[in-house]
Amino acid sequence: LRDEEGEAHSDDSTASDDDGSGDGGGCRSPQSSTQSDEEVLLNGFGIHVIEGDLQKEYLGLSERDLETLKANVTVVVNCAASINFDDPFPQLFDQNVVGALRVIQLAMSCEGVRSSGCFVHVSTAYANSNRSGVIEEKLYESDIDHEHTFSELGRTTGEEHERLAEQLRVRYGHPNHYTFTKCLAEHLIDSRHGDMPTLIVRPSIIGSTYKTPFQGWTYAPQGFGTLVAVGAFGGSLRLPSDGMAIGDVIPSDYVASAIIKGAVAMAGRVGHLEVMHVASSHTNPITWNELARHAVKAITQQNSQNRIPKKYMIGPRLVVKWCASSKRYAVLHAMNDAAVVVGHSVAARLSGVLPSQGRQLSKLFKFLGRRQNVLKLLHPFICNQWTFKTDKMSQLARGDDEPDFPLDVENIDWEPWCKDYLEGLCRYSLIPTLERITARDEELPQSKQPLKPSTFDTMSPSRMSIASTCTGSPSSNRTRRRLAVKTNQRRDRGVDG
Repeated sequence: LRDEEGEAHSDDSTASDDDGSGDGGGCRSPQSSTQSDEEVLLNGFGIHVIEGDLQKEYLGLSERDLETLKANVTVVVNCAASINFDDPFPQLFDQNVVGALRVIQLAMSCEGVRSSGCFVHVSTAYANSNRSGVIEEKLYESDIDHEHTFSELGRTTGEEHERLAEQLRVRYGHPNHYTFTKCLAEHLIDSRHGDMPTLIVRPSIIGSTYKTPFQGWTYAPQGFGTLVAVGAFGGSLRLPSDGMAIGDVIPSDYVASAIIKGAVAMAGRVGHLEVMHVASSHTNPITWNELARHAVKAITQQNSQNRIPKKYMIGPRLVVKWCASSKRYAVLHAMNDAAVVVGHSVAARLSGVLPSQGRQLSKLFKFLGRRQNVLKLLHPFICNQWTFKTDKMSQLARGDDEPDFPLDVENIDWEPWCKDYLEGLCRYSLIPTLERITARDEELPQSKQPLKPSTFDTMSPSRMSIASTCTGSPSSNRTRRRLAVKTNQRRDRGVDG
């Protein structure tokens, strides 16, 4: 909250309703003892954090918080969403559709937003992935009654809810429920925004920052980043395409700049709704094959410098193969799925005899399983191609005299961006996560008892009798373990696993 002179201040309207414990639901005062370091820093800039819940009317805000927002806010940006393609439909529907409508309800209750500000909704360029070719910056007319569709989905629950959602997704031609819910939300916002100035921002596949605040920052692998993450640890990739389709990626600082500058341009345009793409396919296109080539080069260079600890590597190098035949790819994908299932079974059996090796094998096949799932989810976006028009972003860029808000997509150099993306993923996300997992595993209690004889006589065509003996030398205090494996060829007693 800032006064007319632009000075940051705090008054009674931002004080907490409670005694500082944080249970009162009000804005936390700068003097609150429960504030985090981040909140103290934000308060220094006149920024106050208010907790909300997308599952509740008016986001579950306290009456005091709600009145404060209504009196002071002029711009509302909704970028809350469930972005995982494989999230359950009820979660996607509740967050991407119902949640968006609750945010616009809050925005419409703010006089400043309706009159002199604007509401910004962050959608996705793939909200129109059921179309092909050139995608314009507009809401496409449809024979779909979106309000009726919303009502139908809202009145169903459980299996009926998911079955109806799948029928609608297939009927409208969306590759997954994520794009379906984002498309539905756009049209519902169009029908409900009234005269409130409204901007729908559609980014394509968001990657790490290009320059601002520094190069390569990212908090988690998403989209193209998931493929880079697989390759970073030596995993091979077989992609379902010839690699010549455009891979529409965009740095995250360009998306942030478009949201901020778009809101400034949209403010006060009462009665208008605009759509703006934030993408690269229109002015600086790059193919998936070129992106893969840049990623392989960056990963090879990084591995040669041992920046990723060898204990985390699952292969010596990244191998990318393209498979243009959809039938052949389907067969290979099914074979890989089967290998993952068998690998999990072997790891489970091995863990009872050789716990350390069993855990390592289990982690490997979990990784391979996730890789298969990633490729399955990204399949429609790698095989198909769209060109998202970005005339409005280009118009904003032409009047750009602020380097901290980049919009010049045509000047992006993709090769160094891929290199920075890889380094950022490893530094800020992948390696810290793996280190936490490793530390957690090392804390698990390990059995110090010698291995006891164990027999596997089911779940395999051949019965395996596995025994181990331990002998120790009192003088050297060394233990030797001998593993004997006997195979009984009487397959008639076995069970297929």
